[in-house]
Amino acid sequence: MIASAIALIFIAASRSQFRGSVISILILILLNFGYTMSDGNKDFSLAWGEGSTMDMHGGRVDASASTKHHVEELKLTYESCQSRRNRRRLFKRSFQRAQRRASTHGYTLYHGQWMTAKQLGTEYRGPSPDTPPSQNVTVNPGQKRKRLTMMSWNASGLRPADWDWLQIWLGQQRLDVIALQETHWPFSGEWQQPDYYCLHSGNNGRSAGVMTLISKRLCKPTELSWDEPVPGRLLHVRIHGTSRGIDIINGYQHVHAHDRMDDRTIFWDSLQTTMTAIPSRNNMILLGDWNTSLTARTTVTGLETYAMDTGRATGPHHDDSHLFHNILLHHDMISVNTWCHELGPTFRFQHRHSRIDHICCRRQYSDRTSKQATYLTEFPLNAHEGAHHVPHFGFRTEGLAFCASEQTCRMDFAQEVGIVQAMEKSDTADPTTAG
Repeated sequence: MIASAIALIFIAASRSQFRGSVISILILILLNFGYTMSDGNKDFSLAWGEGSTMDMHGGRVDASASTKHHVEELKLTYESCQSRRNRRRLFKRSFQRAQRRASTHGYTLYHGQWMTAKQLGTEYRGPSPDTPPSQNVTVNPGQKRKRLTMMSWNASGLRPADWDWLQIWLGQQRLDVIALQETHWPFSGEWQQPDYYCLHSGNNGRSAGVMTLISKRLCKPTELSWDEPVPGRLLHVRIHGTSRGIDIINGYQHVHAHDRMDDRTIFWDSLQTTMTAIPSRNNMILLGDWNTSLTARTTVTGLETYAMDTGRATGPHHDDSHLFHNILLHHDMISVNTWCHELGPTFRFQHRHSRIDHICCRRQYSDRTSKQATYLTEFPLNAHEGAHHVPHFGFRTEGLAFCASEQTCRMDFAQEVGIVQAMEKSDTADPTTAG
């Protein structure tokens, strides 16, 4: 209607009347706009065409004009794919679980926030008395670690009477491995006691002598093999397992003296050769009197000092201690009796003291329990005066199954005669130079 009126005005009007016609056109436009605003039967909305806005949110036509029809726009990509009914169900279940936790403990974590029972619309009732408390972590009995209990002691000469008493004492204990040094027995051999397999290495003299006792709970006699790399000084015993074995090395190093340094070097070389030949999959244990202090602060030792009445002490310094330390470091071994600050020295003689006896094992088989070694300061066979070594024992994990054996036998007559003859030839000697 407006377009036809404008056309008539342009046709009828002359040039002189053109300016008045422009004013008339503006009046007609304003009247048509007022008519559109006052029409109550139609909703007022501008019919924007596609592309008339800067973004696609304005691409849908809201007016009832005859423009291009658009389908319903897609949902947001991060919107949950679950239906509203399922979301409400999940929300209710999680909320109910939160309420149960809050009623039992008084508070709980819900939607990333700590909330009390009151905030969740419930009240604190505490745990039910009919429900027994459950363990936080349930350990499978089949996965519990089996442990070896080990003891090491320098006997400073083991007489027949002391040997008999030691058998009585061991019968009251549950030790798996016992390492004895300086037995002063001259022969090498093996025999069985009621509870232990005994393997001894001697040097045909009254000095030295090392013996290892293996509990019959660990293996059968056919599963044992042994070797003496240094007779009377170094004894290697292997317990053969199904997948891996246990190698036990019992050592007694020469004393630290100027005329014994070559012998000590030969001993360290033999120890290194023996340990290198052991498969890395086997458990390896070192027990003995090494006559060497470990004072270097590395992963081998826990504490380089030990407890004394006057404070902490390091003991004497040995020139070749780095050799023993490097051997342990090369094979990733640790000394388990150097991790407790309350343990004192292992050797005492008058005013002298030192920590020269060590139990060592591989780091991968060591845990906190295995580092809790203990000294038997009240051991009845300890000398009340003079030089003496304190027996000490430790724990470590092992991977062999226990098996029983009923075969028993004792030391033969020739071995007993050899011990008696060695004891008769023994005399009093300075403990700082003997060995």
